[in-house]
Amino acid sequence: MKITGHPIQDYIFLLEAIITSMFYRFLLIFFPMKRIAALMGNNRTIDATITNAKEQETIQQIKIAINRTKRLALWRFMCFEQGLTAKKMLKRQKINSTIYFGLSKTPDNKLKAHAWLKAGDLFITGGKGHQQFKVLDSFS
Repeated sequence: MKITGHPIQDYIFLLEAIITSMFYRFLLIFFPMKRIAALMGNNRTIDATITNAKEQETIQQIKIAINRTKRLALWRFMCFEQGLTAKKMLKRQKINSTIYFGLSKTPDNKLKAHAWLKAGDLFITGGKGHQQFKVLDSFS
């Protein structure tokens, strides 16, 4: 079934991304990071491989939903929230992923943080410019 030219699954993923991002934003405001870290998964990196076209299609749909949510969100929806939201969505689809947290220094010696999410070799969120950050931690 299609609504205005888009498959219904696109709208389902968009709704899921909006609700999940609001949930994580709420958690980040009201709960300490230690509690939120427990929701991120195991403290390690898994190099999961994306084995079939169905998983690749699902990943693409989730990436699109995250990008649409970025444009629609009236709340903070930066790299950290995007990574957490996409990770949760992939987990619901039984697709393994790893979220990375990194730091770098700006020319004026200020610290800059970044988060990015990968499933296998595919970047889901935050892939642009991730090379300039030193990985501090990752969760799978």
